[in-house]
Amino acid sequence: ERVLGWDAERTDESSFVAALHDSDQQRWRTIVDFLMEDSDGEMVAEWQVRHADGSWRFLQSIVTNLIHEPSIGGLVLNSRDVTDQKTLEDQLRHQAFHDQLTGLANRALFAEHLDQALRRQSRMGGGLAVLFIDLDEFKTVNDLHGHTLGDELLKQAAERLRTTLRTADAIARIGGGDEFAAIFEGVGPGLDASAAERVIESFAQPFLIESSEVFVTASMGMALNDSGTESAEDLMRNADLAMYAAKTANKGRYEVFSTNMHSTILDRMQMELDLRHALDQSEFEAYYQPIVTLPAGTIVGAEALIRWNHPQRGLVMPGEFIGVAESSGMIVQIGAWILHHACQEFEVLTRGVAGGQNLGLSVNLSTRQLSDPLLIDTVCGALANSGLEARRLTLEITESAIMEDVPNTFRVLTELRSFGVKIAIDDFGTGYSSLSLLSEIPVDTLKIDQSFVTSVAKRPEPGRLIRAIQSLANDFGLRTVAEGVEDLDQLEALEGLECQAAQGFYFARPQPATQLAELLERDTSNSVVATP
Repeated sequence: ERVLGWDAERTDESSFVAALHDSDQQRWRTIVDFLMEDSDGEMVAEWQVRHADGSWRFLQSIVTNLIHEPSIGGLVLNSRDVTDQKTLEDQLRHQAFHDQLTGLANRALFAEHLDQALRRQSRMGGGLAVLFIDLDEFKTVNDLHGHTLGDELLKQAAERLRTTLRTADAIARIGGGDEFAAIFEGVGPGLDASAAERVIESFAQPFLIESSEVFVTASMGMALNDSGTESAEDLMRNADLAMYAAKTANKGRYEVFSTNMHSTILDRMQMELDLRHALDQSEFEAYYQPIVTLPAGTIVGAEALIRWNHPQRGLVMPGEFIGVAESSGMIVQIGAWILHHACQEFEVLTRGVAGGQNLGLSVNLSTRQLSDPLLIDTVCGALANSGLEARRLTLEITESAIMEDVPNTFRVLTELRSFGVKIAIDDFGTGYSSLSLLSEIPVDTLKIDQSFVTSVAKRPEPGRLIRAIQSLANDFGLRTVAEGVEDLDQLEALEGLECQAAQGFYFARPQPATQLAELLERDTSNSVVATP
């Protein structure tokens, strides 16, 4: 009666099975058949059961065979309502495999579609094409007109791709920027090119945003797998290289990958070489973005973010070189550098600040670093050389990094926490992992991804998810930090949801150590004043 709204009068002599969802009927029969063969058997199952009001609830049941017990003589179901948990899992799963802005598949789901397409091709033959699409000058439009217009442009671009590429087997937004991708199975000669040409024609038309016409062209790269010998990684890399070749040659066009695209490949090789020199020539720098408490706005720490002072290209942002660093393996050396440098610099700059001994430092760890056998020594060395107390250091990792190698990650994180270092899950909610693991993962903080925060003041759904994550964190005794706060409306919404801390442009942009020191010294109360 409490869980399903049933009462004794209405349910007397009725069948529990009749209340099960049609999709669970066979599961029930399978369990009964199994338990009838085992006099002391017990099984666990999840199924949908109809509520008295007509809705469906998810129950998790332990089904025990007590037919041999004279006082019972039947199967006993011990059940609990897991509807809210299932709903949250479904939302997080969708969040993990779909881009929240456009509704398209994201990189993870696209990679899964591509793997499946390659398996089908190996069985059935036929051609396969991968198309990478990049919006030209999107950053300029975004900088000139703001993120709101930029987001609307991305949504309209996604819809235009859906309309233009109706024959595509999958369309995705790759990453959090202006890159898209599509898969075409069973393509014949010329069909791949016709798809690219249709996109170019489509993007020749202006986008109407806020009563204004915005012109944005698209550059595309195509990778073909006629022979069926290319891997998913090869196809995505080749399509990516072809797209960059198209942008380099002349924006608003497409290129089909060929092995003689030496210039693009040489550019990537040059960047890798430059990265190696950057370590030797001390070209990297740490920027720091304050983390503040809510609602007080008191600085409690900062996240260290790497920047590259390239001798020819000027200040290079991580998004432009981290991918090359990851693929080349240099991310381990670069990650070790930022860890050592940030610990030492942060300890020095907070030494003379009132309450500085309690300010925390957050540093990101990549997937490759987690698998580095020297990681523990690297972290211990950074703390020992800098004098920074372990309790002040938080290492941030993504959910996807955790799931890459769960046993090893648990071992590494447990060892790190054993000597006082804190662990945070970065971009929480975007890299789905089973909620059941959350109770086992040695973690202290959940960082709520910016994709939730961006529209929290505009739509109810992000707020519900943030509230669910906050409740989850409270249950497990974890701290939450909301990322990417850019305006007052977002801040007030987060405060209403009882988020404990936040960071973002509304409080302060990432800044060199000298500016952070001035900020801390100027405001002796450590309270951040937001700048317009």
